[in-house]
Amino acid sequence: MPQKILCPFCFNKIEVSKLEYRCGYQRCPGRTQDVILAQAQGLPTPTVEGLVFASNNKGIGGFFGRSKLGQKCPKCNKETSIKVCPNCHYDLRYLSGDISKIDEKMIAVMGGRSSSKSTYLAVLINRLKNEIGKDFNAGVIATDDKSRTRYEEDFYKPIFIKGELLQATVSGAVDSRAKTPMIFRVTFDNKGKRKAVNLVLFDTAGEDMEDMDIMSSEARYLCEADGIIFILDPLQIETVRQLVKDDLPQRLESADPNRIVERLYQLHEEKNKVKSGKKS
Repeated sequence: MPQKILCPFCFNKIEVSKLEYRCGYQRCPGRTQDVILAQAQGLPTPTVEGLVFASNNKGIGGFFGRSKLGQKCPKCNKETSIKVCPNCHYDLRYLSGDISKIDEKMIAVMGGRSSSKSTYLAVLINRLKNEIGKDFNAGVIATDDKSRTRYEEDFYKPIFIKGELLQATVSGAVDSRAKTPMIFRVTFDNKGKRKAVNLVLFDTAGEDMEDMDIMSSEARYLCEADGIIFILDPLQIETVRQLVKDDLPQRLESADPNRIVERLYQLHEEKNKVKSGKKS
């Protein structure tokens, strides 16, 4: 059976052999405005990008649904290994090497507004890289420059260098980065063999959890996630607030953890056709 992957941006399942390629040569005459990428990311004006072309995946590898490591651009004849999703043109270059040997886990961090989801994610990645990784002889690295830069600039430096509080995550409807994951590759020993797992991490905007329509359009990855880390703000729970005598932040009805969980279950019912009363 042909191997398939899940695009972490548009969430379409794609046969590995049908992944397309983007030319990385800056002087290629085929460079053009990428309308498909702009539409997928909600950009008002398409940016000029390298030519996207289909794989010439002939031979035994293509028969079994495997992707070649590199392809030659039909315009400039330069070889490229940059894989992209054929549906949204999302950059999948992190799928380097033999894809069949790399596992992938999609993890979403969610919760109401001001529940410190981004802070949790920043500390989680830092501990994976600097403490847990060492304890288990595992290596943890960002798979691409976008993930590395975003983590360092938006998460690591504000907390661990400047000692600042993180800004609230902007809704995916406003900034496409909110629904773009950070991807880290974890390599570790498994019964004497080195194994690799890609962790696809989503930082969900609390604002996107407060409305079912927005949740279904801007946080679709919640239905595709292999795991969900739910960050609970105790001060948004009424029974807890009654026990606390100090000054309390305003309680947001739409950020009530119970309501968010109910919306998440409803989203799974609608997207995954879960029947009422059935365990999901």
